[in-house]
Amino acid sequence: MISFVIPLHNHLSATQAMLASLREFMPTGIDHEIIFVDDTSTDGTREWLESLKDPCIRFLINDVNRGYAASNNVGVNMARGDVLALLNNDVLLTPRWLEPMLAALHSTALKAGLVGNVQYRVEDGEVDHAGVELSPLGQLQHVKTIDHEPIIKPFAVTGACMLLRKADFIRAGGFDESYVNGCEDIDLCFKFQALNRRVFLASKSRIHHHVSLSRKTNTLQDFQNSRLLFSRWRTRIKNELSRNWHDLLAAGPSTYSNIWPEPIAQEFLSTPWALSLYMAETLLRREEEYWARHLDVDIKCSSLDFP
Repeated sequence: MISFVIPLHNHLSATQAMLASLREFMPTGIDHEIIFVDDTSTDGTREWLESLKDPCIRFLINDVNRGYAASNNVGVNMARGDVLALLNNDVLLTPRWLEPMLAALHSTALKAGLVGNVQYRVEDGEVDHAGVELSPLGQLQHVKTIDHEPIIKPFAVTGACMLLRKADFIRAGGFDESYVNGCEDIDLCFKFQALNRRVFLASKSRIHHHVSLSRKTNTLQDFQNSRLLFSRWRTRIKNELSRNWHDLLAAGPSTYSNIWPEPIAQEFLSTPWALSLYMAETLLRREEEYWARHLDVDIKCSSLDFP
């Protein structure tokens, strides 16, 4: 059985459209249940849930606003299925969206623990998510281009739509409720990877997402979530950033020669692994310094000042 777990907080019309698309494009013969966890909505969502007569649908109403991570964890605890499909209420499913994700999760060759997919913005039809990556400046960002390969191994995937086994979710400790509506999905991906459960993206699975309804960035809450993620997974993130910089330096070292004064530049550029580690550490310190300025935490400044 697949348990579709969907946390809610207002946006009733989006929830209704999502449910209609989920029902319409449910593969024939799939044993499933749909679990809604309402996080103190005030727009009629509770009354709508109570009016539903579908025996496949169950729901729970939080007595207080608990947030995205906790609402998902509550829904998973209710789930009867051995496979979980975690969905945002502002996505719209499409024909054959589920099959590539299921195939990847059940592939004995891949040994996948968690599978994401490609998401297009409802607002303009542009690709919004084809995985999560680290920018050269050490910032997490959504991949905006689709790889031609059917299965991609990204740095992480978004929680707006992910498929995984309930046993693995529980083993990983579920979503960390220390995060407040942000970064808990990336943290979960890292926890899976630490448990040797691989994270993939099924590029043939493509859905639509009302991004503007659920994503807010550059707020104090966003800074707090990012700082928590980077502090917990600093080595993991630094290693990835170092690999990224090594690839950049190997491809065109002369592009970066003006960052450092001579003769340091040539010594660094002749040893790209050392330079990439130095770049990663410096950029992480810059991020930590930035969060400190906004969150009133005293962290030692980095040694380089990048534009």
